[in-house]
This record gives sequence, C-alpha cells and structure tokens, in this order.
Amino acid sequence: MLIILLPGMDGTGSLFYPFTRCLPKHVETKSISYPSQPLSYRQLEEYVVSQLPATGEYILVAESFSGPIALKIAGRANSGLKAVVLVASFAYGALGWVGRLLARLPLRLILRIPLPRSLQRMSLLDKSARADLRSAVRRASKCATPNVLAGRLKEALAGDYCRQPVSGNARLIAIFANKDRLLGGFGRQSIVKVCSKIEIETIQSPHLALQSNPIAVVDILRKYDLLNGNPRTRNLPG
Repeated sequence: MLIILLPGMDGTGSLFYPFTRCLPKHVETKSISYPSQPLSYRQLEEYVVSQLPATGEYILVAESFSGPIALKIAGRANSGLKAVVLVASFAYGALGWVGRLLARLPLRLILRIPLPRSLQRMSLLDKSARADLRSAVRRASKCATPNVLAGRLKEALAGDYCRQPVSGNARLIAIFANKDRLLGGFGRQSIVKVCSKIEIETIQSPHLALQSNPIAVVDILRKYDLLNGNPRTRNLPG
C-alpha cells in the first residue's frame, strides 16, 4: 500500500518523520510539498492531483490545512484511492465564526511578527514534546513566506472551497486530537456536515497528532485494514 501524505500549513511535508518511522517496512510513503507561492485551495488540489499515481492502490493522509483538499480529491480520484484519512483537520471554516473575523485582519503584516515559542508550543504541541520535534516545527514554520502563509490561513479560515457534501467511493476517516488547542471542536463540526458517512476516531494528542502520537494513528490505520499490500522497502521522494 502507498500512503500519500499532504502537509499542514507549513506546506513542507518535513514533519512527517515521526509517523513514517512507525509504519511497517512494507508500506511505501510519498510526502507532497506545496509550491512556495500563494495558491488557492483549488490550485493546490490540481497540484496534488497531478502527482497522484495513475495505477495502483493508495490512501491519502491529510494533516490539518490539507483536509479540505483531500476531501475534494475523494470525489474525483480514480478507483485506486482506497481511503482518505484526515488528521486534526477540518472541511471549511477552520475556526468557525471566530476564524471568519480573524480572516479580515491584515494577516500578511501580522505574520511578519515571529510567533513566540511558548505560544507555538501551546497551540501545536504540549509540554511533553521532545526538543528535536519543537525545533523541527520552528524550522518548518519559517519555510513559507508571510505572504504565502497569509493566503493559506485566509483560505482555511474563511473559504467555502469544501462546503458541499463530499462524494466518491473512497473510505473516509477523521482522526481528532483530544488536546487540540488550535482547532478545538470546529474541525469536527465542519467535517460531519459535509461527510455524513465519515468514520470518527479520537486519540490522545495535541494538534500535531502525526508527530505527537504517531503510534495511535498507525494503530487506527491497522484497525481499518489500510496497511496491507505487497512488501516494499523504500520511500518515494516527495
């Protein structure tokens, strides 16, 4: 089985290593990084679709910001797409009415101000986060320019890109983090509205669940029988 990983707001795909290390060796992974330019959700959807395999079975694992993209792809992908797994994500309006208000702020200017490390840790991680993970998160957050981050944030907070009911034959699974201080319950509310048949799981974790509790995510993939396939030993380049 091939797992295609879609990144969070940083867009780099550099933070998946705690998760990929926990996967069985026969599971192949491909991490997709987003272009370092302002692109809408629809443009990012086309970018991801252009990198999906034409043949063979695969699943999409979408972290946070990328959830709406994965849901849209679920309605148009070929029969090779067996499942879409959302991790600490949402379908639209990431923070509900609060997010819509925040989207009206001058985000490009605000994002030029470095986020205090304590605030970053509180919103994305928890006190138990290892030093190497905290450093990796800080590095990833600096990879996109304030202009790019502002565009992504506005799409996530106020966009209607994925407000319509989701179609397609792929299995839909949403994994929520019970200590998610960033999204709270807004993500679950929006996903359930557009995906009536989605299967819900909750794990012990802060927002960055793939990094903080990767074993729990792998266990859920096993539960839904998503880690089968022919033995493979290498990771595809992103």
